[in-house]
Amino acid sequence: MARKRKSPAAKLAAVAEGPVTIQCVWRPVSEDPEGYGPARDRWHRGNESALGTEMRLWGSAERFAFGSLQEGAVRNDLKPRLQKVFGLNSRYCDDAIVHAKAIIDSQRELIPMEIEETKAKLDKSSKKQKADRAKAAKLGQSGNVLEAARTESAIAGRQQRVAKLERKLAEYTKHHQDGTIPAVVFGGRKLWRRVCRGQVTRDEWRAARRGRLYARGDVTKSANPHMRVSVTGCGFAMTVALSHLVATKQDHASQAPRSSPRVEGDLWVPEKYRRSAGINRRGEGDGKALHRRVRSLR
Repeated sequence: MARKRKSPAAKLAAVAEGPVTIQCVWRPVSEDPEGYGPARDRWHRGNESALGTEMRLWGSAERFAFGSLQEGAVRNDLKPRLQKVFGLNSRYCDDAIVHAKAIIDSQRELIPMEIEETKAKLDKSSKKQKADRAKAAKLGQSGNVLEAARTESAIAGRQQRVAKLERKLAEYTKHHQDGTIPAVVFGGRKLWRRVCRGQVTRDEWRAARRGRLYARGDVTKSANPHMRVSVTGCGFAMTVALSHLVATKQDHASQAPRSSPRVEGDLWVPEKYRRSAGINRRGEGDGKALHRRVRSLR
């Protein structure tokens, strides 16, 4: 009897209390808050917008935290350093540390799996190599020179694969013994390889590396204080806080710093998730389920 497949809404409802990822598209109306001037922003570079500056600073903070955590830095000591160096507020810096630690933990969890998988591939390739050698010897004895040459060529390719797998197994085994992790390429290893081959510019890789922002929700605040979602008519809107501008206002005006300025944009949510987010087809509802789950911007 065929099993009935669950709809996306049913799957979300089944794990309503657990973490769920909903991919949305956010289109900011403007990437600069009202009254923003690059001359007043000491973190600004080139022609980037205020939102672009915030994302670049957060990406730099994440990479700094990633390296510092591997060197033994403590979260409570690292957070004020990130605030001072990158100009972000306490929550964004704390989220950068949490996200960097999650990357490290996930890499460590993958090492035993990679070792087992590499061992299986190595065993399979070694068996095929042994079978090819026996086949080549048999073909040589029978006088089938052409097929024997083809088999020898296949053996050479298998030898390269076996050597590559042995190097990979040795590398992961050493990481497992030393408690370290393989090198992580922010922005994507595949994209970086294309940069090395000259297929993609370095600027494109840098844009991919710094083009994201992450902020956790807060139960005590009933939502995400940095990425707030609201219902507008038949759709959604989201505002993103730009914390690096608060310090700028404090430096250039003798008054207490106010809350972070925000940029607003339309948020497109796939139809299959709208009902689970608390919104019907006509855009009616409060969207509380989506409010709780907004965490990152890419």
